[in-house]
Amino acid sequence: MGMKRFSIKHPGTRGYIYEWIYHQLMKQEDIIALRYKFINVSVNGKDWGIYAVEENFDPELIANNNRMPGPVIRFNPDLYWVDRYNEIANSEPVAEFASYYSANVEAYREENVLEDSVQKKYYLKAIALMEGFRSRKLSVGQVFDIPRLAKFHAVIDLVGGQHSIDWSDIKYYYNPVTAKLEPVAYESFTQFPFQDISGNYKYEELDSTQYYPDLHTALFSDPVFFKTYIQQLERISKPVYLDQFFSEENKELNKNLAIIYKEFPYKKFEKEGYYQNQKMIVQLLSA
Repeated sequence: MGMKRFSIKHPGTRGYIYEWIYHQLMKQEDIIALRYKFINVSVNGKDWGIYAVEENFDPELIANNNRMPGPVIRFNPDLYWVDRYNEIANSEPVAEFASYYSANVEAYREENVLEDSVQKKYYLKAIALMEGFRSRKLSVGQVFDIPRLAKFHAVIDLVGGQHSIDWSDIKYYYNPVTAKLEPVAYESFTQFPFQDISGNYKYEELDSTQYYPDLHTALFSDPVFFKTYIQQLERISKPVYLDQFFSEENKELNKNLAIIYKEFPYKKFEKEGYYQNQKMIVQLLSA
């Protein structure tokens, strides 16, 4: 199925080839991932050079990932960015209303979702799940697809993309078949070395009467999810995992690199960073 909506941007906006690798890793793990590729753009006969094409959050994205139609949701970050601006400008104190637990849950293409009675029903269920999670009335396993969520965070750690899991950037898909939320891969901020995995020091003995303003404290403090996350880290931190991935993706990887190198021959691809990240994961798990 083709893409009806997409954006084009300078390849460096998302880190050149590394964003493509991120999405390929996610696809391999059966995580919803955007189609991402590189093309030569020409406008009115004028050559604009090489750009990256990034898929938008439309029904075609869901269909291309072999899922039933369902809404993609996020936390509205508008108040967060107002608060961040005020914080940087030292004009206002940090406001609680700009935190994850008070942000509105909204759907992409919300008007279209609300016009479809079936999708509207799914949207309301997605909101109910997220509100149940934030209010501590529902566990992680009741709200999220734990295996896929654990794989998602493990891949994030592998590529060093911890900056991409801020609550203001996270997207989820409501799966009508499982009646749970799944993560959607987006903007990895990779490839980077790191000193900490995303779940480190997040586990707390949860007080059932307490709200947690940090999304990931609430997630990683769930024993079932945390155990599954560690198991996935152990699996993907083995060198054979990357060996097999790069072997399988070698042809497409080189095809995309050839396009990038037409304009950016100095942006050499170095895969060793991924193996170094594997070593860091092993080191942190054994600490």
